[in-house]
Amino acid sequence: DAEASAVTAPTGGGAEASAVTMSPGTTDKDIPSLKEEAAPAPVPFVRLQQIVDFHSEIAQDLQAYTESHCICTGADRYKDVHFCIRDACPFSTSGRSRSDDHRGQAHTSLRALLEAGVSAAQLQPLAASTHLVVSRYVRPMTKNSGKSLAQMINPEGAAPCDAFVTHAWSEPFADLIESLRGAVDPAERLFLCC
Repeated sequence: DAEASAVTAPTGGGAEASAVTMSPGTTDKDIPSLKEEAAPAPVPFVRLQQIVDFHSEIAQDLQAYTESHCICTGADRYKDVHFCIRDACPFSTSGRSRSDDHRGQAHTSLRALLEAGVSAAQLQPLAASTHLVVSRYVRPMTKNSGKSLAQMINPEGAAPCDAFVTHAWSEPFADLIESLRGAVDPAERLFLCC
């Protein structure tokens, strides 16, 4: 005869334990669930319209910035550096790189890049990606606040979310918004990880 075995499993709170005796031939399908359903934790959230409104606020600047810059795809030394494609970059307030509106983004002139021997074939247009939106707008906006963007733009505070949104950082931010428009209800609370 095979002996019965005792299995100890945590219940909802984690501190309690319960013993269940399993007879030979008993499977885990025969055991009632010991885990209680935990209530979702409240987190800072945004609603779709708040994301749309945020995009509307930055759209003109974002378009002008991407039309004025490119990135280098082939030189590690210049990875993530934005290159001003005009001699007089509209985001450089005095024509010098130290006084500018690049919002902390590493940048240099296209002329300097080409003088360093990087070929024009290694350059590509700067996309209005989620990564750019976060680095150019979200980080500077939240840097000294101690808050996330969701906490800054949402007067409702924190609540359990209806959906967790995952996305590709390299995709155009406008595409992310369009995907959300087709996938979520405007009233849903979203946890958007950016």
